[in-house]
Amino acid sequence: MAADAALWRSVPTQVRRALQTAELVEEIRRLEWRLRGTGWAMEWDLDAGWAGRPRPTGFSPAPSSFGGPCRTSPSLQEAQWTQGYGLLFADTGDWLRSASVTWTGNVLVLVDGAARRVTIPLADKGAQSASSRGARPVELVLLSQDDPLRPGRRQVSLLVLNADGRRLLTMPGLGLPEDQVREIASAARLDFRSYTLTTPWDLPGGGIASRIFPPARGHQQLRFSPRS
Repeated sequence: MAADAALWRSVPTQVRRALQTAELVEEIRRLEWRLRGTGWAMEWDLDAGWAGRPRPTGFSPAPSSFGGPCRTSPSLQEAQWTQGYGLLFADTGDWLRSASVTWTGNVLVLVDGAARRVTIPLADKGAQSASSRGARPVELVLLSQDDPLRPGRRQVSLLVLNADGRRLLTMPGLGLPEDQVREIASAARLDFRSYTLTTPWDLPGGGIASRIFPPARGHQQLRFSPRS
């Protein structure tokens, strides 16, 4: 296994991307067959991101300068709209009490439902070296997944991506208002994109969403609650 991993890392990046894009196309075809008759369809751009992405439902490019401090936290009303009244998870209270996303003016601070805090300093973005490219955040993504096999339920994730389109951090996003997440991305000089996938839930495990947004080295995973 270690030898296989070392061999894979020795493959040129563009070749790896081409192979992973081909795998993604095959995964999409399998899903289309699985969901035939449900009306499932999605417009894909296989030249975008790491190995292809669907067309975003929302997009705002990073501005040329940083903005002032701003903050957002999950809204019960937004969570109920997403999950349906009376269908919220049993530990939603942990998430609503503790979770937040804050831009301080120079640092992005993310807190999850277990009160775990991750701070991401965002220095002025100059020329990126090859070594810093994979570690520097450049994009916030709000990803919603509607599972056609479980109608009426939606999983929402907030992703921090690097310049290669890989996940530096994955955080639950239930109840986070899109307009406020967009505002934070703009203040932090990050691109913002939102996506809605109609696909069986699979992030952060394997499957289509995880092929579209693969984890980067050192990826951090925030949690919904202390019990998750």
